Amino acid sequence: MNSWSIAKKLNTSIIILSLLAISILTSFAWQLQKQASRAEYSLNNKISPLLDEASALNALQRARINLRDALLATQSGAGQERIDHFRTTYRTLAGNVDESIVILKKREMSDEAAKALDEGIAGWAELKNVVGRIEAATMAGDFPLATELLLTVCFDAATKATKGLSEFAAIQKNELEGEVAANYETSRKFVTLGVIASLLAIGLALTLSMMTIHNMRKSLNTAIDVSKSIEAGDLTVQAEVKSEDEVGRLLSNLNLMARGLRTTVASMIDGTRRLKSATDGLGGTSEVLKNSSTEVAESTNSTS
Repeated sequence: MNSWSIAKKLNTSIIILSLLAISILTSFAWQLQKQASRAEYSLNNKISPLLDEASALNALQRARINLRDALLATQSGAGQERIDHFRTTYRTLAGNVDESIVILKKREMSDEAAKALDEGIAGWAELKNVVGRIEAATMAGDFPLATELLLTVCFDAATKATKGLSEFAAIQKNELEGEVAANYETSRKFVTLGVIASLLAIGLALTLSMMTIHNMRKSLNTAIDVSKSIEAGDLTVQAEVKSEDEVGRLLSNLNLMARGLRTTVASMIDGTRRLKSATDGLGGTSEVLKNSSTEVAESTNSTS
């Protein structure tokens, strides 16, 4: 990363944060879809069966009541229309129970729930069988037998059917509550992990950004110190270059500038020394010429 530019480092931090955010959001979306699928499964295989079971129980109880009323109406000598009304209502309700049972058997369920449902279905089958015997005894005018079958065998069959269907409903309810609790716990854990992952992602991005900013400030401070040293006349200063980004190139250029200034100053000093030597040589020559001129003047005067 030392060769990366500052912009590239910052962009990389932003990209990492963005990718982590997208990953977290994708995970949340996947979890929500999973929870929706579980909710749909629970609706189809737990809640709907409870409604179907309630409908079957209601129809079963009403069918049994209409069967009793048909027997009582026949025994009391009521009109045929009224008797037929009770019998028709019973058959309609019995058909509703059969339809609900067919729907229930198509649902996915645990072995325990299936066992309870089978017990309820067996009780319903026994009840329909004894109904035929009750109707036959009623048509034959054997009301004591019909009443006895209604109060004993029919009651026992209805109790068995009701018990089986009620146990089935209780099992479905417990399984539904367990699934809801499990889904809630899973969602809670996922949300917790999502929050932790988000905080880690933010922390990582901030760490990368802070490291980049810290290194940039440190390099800029070094550049300022080098420039101040050069301003004070210290041309021997050299900045330590640790990166190849914009600030690193700035420090390299400062080093080159200091080296160039040292070379220029050294050349100037050497030229000054040479000029001084030449000036000193010219001064000596002038003195010799002056002395020679003096000697010549003295000789001329003596000759005169």
